[in-house]
Amino acid sequence: MIASVVVEPTNDAECRMSKTNTRIWTACMLAVVVMIAVPAVCGISAPVQSASAAPLGNKEPGKSETAVGDLVADSFRNAMGSDIAFVAASDLKPIEIPLTSSKIGAEAIITLLGYPEDTLAVLSLDGSAIRQALERSVSAYPRSNLGYLQVSGIKFTFNPGKEIGSRITSITIGDQSVSDNQKYTVAVLNSLANGALGYWKVWSAANIVPSTQKETASQALESYFQANSKLDYGTLTRISTVK
Repeated sequence: MIASVVVEPTNDAECRMSKTNTRIWTACMLAVVVMIAVPAVCGISAPVQSASAAPLGNKEPGKSETAVGDLVADSFRNAMGSDIAFVAASDLKPIEIPLTSSKIGAEAIITLLGYPEDTLAVLSLDGSAIRQALERSVSAYPRSNLGYLQVSGIKFTFNPGKEIGSRITSITIGDQSVSDNQKYTVAVLNSLANGALGYWKVWSAANIVPSTQKETASQALESYFQANSKLDYGTLTRISTVK
């Protein structure tokens, strides 16, 4: 058995020092508890990072497909479980120099969102409406257009030499050509769902799928990074032009 030994302070000064040290130790322990408990209570999580196999650029989201645009669109589609997703150029902040770090944090992409706290919505559109939306997207090309759409789950080709409104030459969702009469679900920001940037000419509030889900753009990105430890947006093949 090991006997415990209690050393009593020998004078008032030692007694005061002992009490002071005890208070300091107690304060430090409380600080540690707060640092651990507050994030858990408030829903604050550690920064989420993923390995990126290629630079993430977003130089001209208003006239060309970008890696950041693809990533954000993928996160929207993933969050809402839709067939495809659209992200308007107005919702993405252009950057001249791509993000080149081998480890990219969700917060680095969130800072490029124009409206990170805008909630997501799902539209139900037939193939004909999707074609109209894409025609509107490329109508100003080669000029930049705030309504230019970055996409996920869909590929399309357009001919800039044709008349506006007749530029789209092919559209595929998955491995299938889009059918004008078939219904598809489309994840978008709530502002776009409500017809921003002139898209009220393509769809209306009646096309919005009723939902209680209130996922924001930033939450969608955080969830996507958590689910994907590796990112590769080195090849941009979703939007093609006929030369």
